[in-house]
Amino acid sequence: MNILISVLFIILVLGTSGLHMYFIWKKKEYKTLFAQLGILGLAIVGGVLTIYNFPNLFSISKLLNLLSPL
Repeated sequence: MNILISVLFIILVLGTSGLHMYFIWKKKEYKTLFAQLGILGLAIVGGVLTIYNFPNLFSISKLLNLLSPL
C-alpha cells in the first residue's frame, strides 16, 4: 500500500508541475528550471519519507471514512 501511495504521490507532483516546467524549458530559463527541479526533488523525497515513516498517520481508508457521511 505504501508503494502505491508513493507512486500516486509522485505522479501527482510531476503531473501538476510538468506543464510549468515545460514552458520554463522552452523559454530557456535554466536557473528557474533547476530551482524548481530541486524543490520538486525535495518535495518528492520528503513526501515518500513521510508516507513510509508514518503509516498510521495517512491511510486511504481513514481518509474516505472521514469524508463519507455514512
